[in-house]
Amino acid sequence: MVGRVGSVEQWWGLYTHLARPAELPPYSDLHLFKLGIKPILRKTQTGRAWEDLCMAMIGEQFMVGPELCGVVLSVRFQDDHLAVWHRTAADQQAAARVRDALRRILQLPAAVPIEYKAHGDCLRASASRAEEDGD
Repeated sequence: MVGRVGSVEQWWGLYTHLARPAELPPYSDLHLFKLGIKPILRKTQTGRAWEDLCMAMIGEQFMVGPELCGVVLSVRFQDDHLAVWHRTAADQQAAARVRDALRRILQLPAAVPIEYKAHGDCLRASASRAEEDGD
């Protein structure tokens, strides 16, 4: 853990001392999660979007209350991924609210696809890939 923040101002104070996403080596991950939430996975795109998502999460701009758990940036060789984690994968209305907020915050046109994966599905897929690699 690099630090704890409770406001956008505190986040900027911490963030100014971190490497920018474009400067991170491949296989780097940046996580920003609410207190008490422990990240396990990752997922979707970079740079300014990461900053916007961090500020939106801390500033409660998602407007989904405690449904939002955190955001993750995963830097990879081929591409980078941004993930937004929320509590209730089975609640399609909650997922839609998070998706709509993500589109609004990042100003994504409706034509831009957003991939949604439930945490359990990601775990199963990861375990399946690990089994295939082990054979």
